[in-house]
Amino acid sequence: MINWDLYTKRLNINGDSNRQRIINQTKSKITTSSSDLPSCKTVLVNQEIEQSLIITSAKSNDKKNFTTLPDETINIGDNIDWNGLHWFVISIDFDDEIVRKGELQQCNRIIKWQNPNTKEIIERWCFCSQPYSSGVDDGKVINILNGKYKIQLPYDDETKLITVDKRFMFDVINDVPEIYKVVFADRNTNKYQDIDGGFIELTLVSDTDLPNDNLELMICDYIPPNSPTLPPTPSALKCEIKGRTDIKIGGSTRTYEAVFYNSDDVIDDTITPIWELEYNPLYSDYIVFEQNGNLINISCLDYEDLIGEKIVLKLKDKDGLYQNQFEIECVVM
Repeated sequence: MINWDLYTKRLNINGDSNRQRIINQTKSKITTSSSDLPSCKTVLVNQEIEQSLIITSAKSNDKKNFTTLPDETINIGDNIDWNGLHWFVISIDFDDEIVRKGELQQCNRIIKWQNPNTKEIIERWCFCSQPYSSGVDDGKVINILNGKYKIQLPYDDETKLITVDKRFMFDVINDVPEIYKVVFADRNTNKYQDIDGGFIELTLVSDTDLPNDNLELMICDYIPPNSPTLPPTPSALKCEIKGRTDIKIGGSTRTYEAVFYNSDDVIDDTITPIWELEYNPLYSDYIVFEQNGNLINISCLDYEDLIGEKIVLKLKDKDGLYQNQFEIECVVM
């Protein structure tokens, strides 16, 4: 006599449907065969969890593609220690029913600062790069800016506290520190509300050293832990750019308006705007802009290679009253 209960139990040992059994068998094969793969590496995740990743080459040497083993998880912004180097996760494919795939960015420096409340010294590995940049002043193009960097670092409870005007010390050469100041902190583009992790992108420009910069600790604006907390400084005047964040090739001109507010949050139309544009200079012949008072017009010629490129539009004032520079990122479509 056939024991149907035992038959059903054995049939469903790898899943209660044919699809689930195929998935589970695939997971088992990957797990079993991964140890024989030269690309299977042992890494340390967030300095505490030892894990295996299948790591392969990407388009550039400072990036790598990775695949987790089945039922293992890695999130955007996670720190990865591998091969004596530091990396962090910059993208994830969340179609991860069997494995999770993504991309790693190699870090190239450490930045240090103090927690604004506890004065504890915080340090993070990050990726620092120099962006393409050009400026617009009264309708004229300025030379590419030097002393300007983009920094990518993981989003966490410490990094999310970094604000505009935060200063960092990159190096000390002949007792002279190299200081950079945050002019924009993007906490939104690479942070998703419905998933864990993410990373922040900071825009920094060169700055001068101050008496309370600590060269030995490589900390700007150093405050000894037992020092009394100073009252917060008044908030800076606000400005914004009004306009759409998409620009079509061969399409109509996009118009962007500079809006400045006084200390009572009332629009002040007496302020002279200074515009800056950041974009890949390879396409400078195909991007047209014209300033007209508080407005700037931007259009893109009909050139397919422009599709997907980004144009960053930044605003500040001529007299330097608006220290919190405003910017928007436009995508060419």
